Amino acid sequence: MVMTTSQDDDLSKSDTTSSTVIASQADDLSDSTDASICYQCGLPNNPNLDISYPVLGKERYFCCYGCHAVAKTIVESGMESYYQHRETVDGSQGPTEGLPEFLKNLTVYDNLEVQQSFVRAKKDGLQEAYLILEDIRCAACVWLNEQQLRALEGVVDVNMDYTSHQARVVWDPDVIALSEILKTIASIGYKAHPFDPTQREKLIEEQKRKSVSKILFSVLLGMEVMAHAIATYWMGGIKEDGNLALWEIIGRYTDLIVVTVMLGYSGADFYQSAWRDLKNKQLGMDIPIVLGLTTAYVGSVIATFTQQHDVYFDSIAMFIVLILIARYFELNGRIIAGNSLDRLLKIIPKKVTREGVDGVETVLVTELNVGDCILINPGETVPVDGILYEGYSSFDESLLTGEVMPVLRRVGDQIISGSCNVDQPVKIKVERNSNKSTLNDIKTLLDKGIESKPIYAILAQQAAKWFVLAVLIIASTTMIVWWQIDPERVLPVVVSVLIITCPCALALATPVALSLSSGYFARLGILPMRMAAIEELTSADTIVFDKTGTLTLGKPVLKEAWQPSSDGGFLEAKTQNDFGYLCAIAASLEWHSEHPIAQAVKNIDIDLHTKSQTNSQTNLHRGNTHQNTDHNTAPFKVEKRVNLPGEGIKGEIDGNTWRIGKLDFCGESIDSLGSQQQEIINAARNQGHIVIGLAKENSLKLLFVLEDALRPKVTETLAALKKQGMDKIIILSGDHPDSVKQIASKLGIKEYHGHQTPEGKLNWIQAHQKKGHKIIMVGDGINDAPTLAAANVSISFAEATELAQINSDFVLLSQQLDRLPEMRNIAIRTRRIILQNLTWAIGYNFTAVPFAALGLIPPWGAALGMSLSSFIVISNSLRLKVGEKNVK
Repeated sequence: MVMTTSQDDDLSKSDTTSSTVIASQADDLSDSTDASICYQCGLPNNPNLDISYPVLGKERYFCCYGCHAVAKTIVESGMESYYQHRETVDGSQGPTEGLPEFLKNLTVYDNLEVQQSFVRAKKDGLQEAYLILEDIRCAACVWLNEQQLRALEGVVDVNMDYTSHQARVVWDPDVIALSEILKTIASIGYKAHPFDPTQREKLIEEQKRKSVSKILFSVLLGMEVMAHAIATYWMGGIKEDGNLALWEIIGRYTDLIVVTVMLGYSGADFYQSAWRDLKNKQLGMDIPIVLGLTTAYVGSVIATFTQQHDVYFDSIAMFIVLILIARYFELNGRIIAGNSLDRLLKIIPKKVTREGVDGVETVLVTELNVGDCILINPGETVPVDGILYEGYSSFDESLLTGEVMPVLRRVGDQIISGSCNVDQPVKIKVERNSNKSTLNDIKTLLDKGIESKPIYAILAQQAAKWFVLAVLIIASTTMIVWWQIDPERVLPVVVSVLIITCPCALALATPVALSLSSGYFARLGILPMRMAAIEELTSADTIVFDKTGTLTLGKPVLKEAWQPSSDGGFLEAKTQNDFGYLCAIAASLEWHSEHPIAQAVKNIDIDLHTKSQTNSQTNLHRGNTHQNTDHNTAPFKVEKRVNLPGEGIKGEIDGNTWRIGKLDFCGESIDSLGSQQQEIINAARNQGHIVIGLAKENSLKLLFVLEDALRPKVTETLAALKKQGMDKIIILSGDHPDSVKQIASKLGIKEYHGHQTPEGKLNWIQAHQKKGHKIIMVGDGINDAPTLAAANVSISFAEATELAQINSDFVLLSQQLDRLPEMRNIAIRTRRIILQNLTWAIGYNFTAVPFAALGLIPPWGAALGMSLSSFIVISNSLRLKVGEKNVK
């Protein structure tokens, strides 16, 4: 990270200029609004850059985006007052004594308050930050940064994305400071900033502006070179006396001046990048470009002064123009891919209205604390997760879930960050601060999902690292061979070999497509946790569904409740005096379970308690052990609680052993029940309902009949999957086979299995995998964890606040199954496009290089081929964006 040098200065000077404010200026920077002086470091501003940011109520100007990022981070972390007390330019101290050293240089990012906006605390005391890297040219740059950081003691993990130029770094703050990590990046010639989608957008816009200006400049100068080249092709050549015509000699000298200027300005980035790679003993893709340009230039200079042989100024000019255009197009492709992911965070406002003791105030979102009350007006986006505290309104959650229709929220409902208030002003109590919000979680998980790439993408990246070395070896071999065949053709042939190769096409073949695909998933309300899974998602032939919480909504409600009678029948439990007491027992046993059935049982007790908190008989039975009225604790204390997945829960209450779950688990076989009891149970199961029991000392005390509605559009989803060739659709459920059969018959599913324990589901999947089947498992992620882990592709649902705990390949945020067919379509298209890109990139290079080495492709043709190769790869990847525009 470089914070005190202009964008064109050498990064190696940063350590000598960042530790103190430049003392050459007379004015105090704290009040400076001079556009010619950097407000952060005091160095002269770059006249070609217009970078400003409001500090202390005035617009301030900066020499580079590094200084701008520092100022922005300090202000947004609530430490703007630093600028009132920092060291003045003449070396005197401000009114605050002992000002912390971290505010003078890179160590500003070691301050916990500053880190709050972009650093996340992880388990075991580790910290994680996302950074934006500038000046990344190729996959070799990414590899170099990764290797340098991995070598640092205290750095636990590093992952960099070539498409977005974003780096994820995990480190141990007890061993290494963040500033040391940033200095390491600066020491090898790159710039790093804390990740901010708005900041990245400004950086990219500046890159685009510079690229366009260089392209226009090169095109204008190149027109003169090409005009002279065309004239030479038609009329030029050596005269009968062995000399060149005067107009051709003058033209060569003119071209020499023009091309020198083009190399010095338009081609400067190539040389800077190549020099940085050489200093770091790294082979980047700009090295063969620079060698080709330099070789062609030196040979043309010699030919100009000796007035013999051909010159290649036209090829140099054409190559510079074409490669600049290709890189501009590549930049646009990366922008589109990055925007697909950054759109999640761009909509979050920087400031919010907070309700305080002295009234309302406008504060930065980063200043919000848990428990604060914020006011959200219609049309405003909720910046953090919270609970609706006052009022009611509809909220548009389409950005997160893909759902088009707004959702009505009332007092007590959870409001997730990124949702937009539609109807009227409301007050929300903050539950999670900005860097722990749901939206931040989603963005983080999306970024991590892209880190997991298909195997062919990984192989392509590894090949790209060695590509440049192979090119240099081929070029050297070509030079030696042609020197023996025809020395006069060595120069054009070698230049063609160096220029025609396109490692960037290989490097871009997968990252752009994966980023676009990930953004496409997110727009549909699908969170891709592991993008490597798209390969098996496309080739799977079997899809397995859990029943409760997957094919059904996962929100069972009480339909009937029965108590065994002495005559072998059932009594309607709701009319019995001890019904509330038994429900409280059941709720206590299920209190710490997140299973949908457990939630349903707990809701029964809460509803009863809400409707009648003064029921004397219920209170009599409950005694003094059931006194909570806020439902934050279980009605009864449960000891020796044991949860047997797929069976039920048992525990001791007041010295008695209670069980809740399957009837067999409760000690009652259906065959041992009376005929009327069997009839009621069988009727419930035949209707697809869930039947569970509550037993005391193996004696059935209460029978719950729960109803769980099917998810919307389940039938259409299954039909669409069958059209895609997914004929083998299975239900594996822990529910009774009769209930499973009823659901399967409704949906037209031929194969189903009930009474399945988690172990039984796991065994079924593993057995079929051994037969060669690739299986997609769709479950609720609660009791299905082993099965989800074993499946080739795992898909689950998630409540927004629990996203970080979900451990699947894909998570459906929208709660709709009809996203599954579209998910497979995206995966199929992404895989096809990536394979097309790789086929083209590999095929082009393997074909073009031999032709160039044989002398069949001139230097200008090599320049055209290289540019077109990148253009084709990016254009093909952007076809994914066309499909995303049709998402509703």
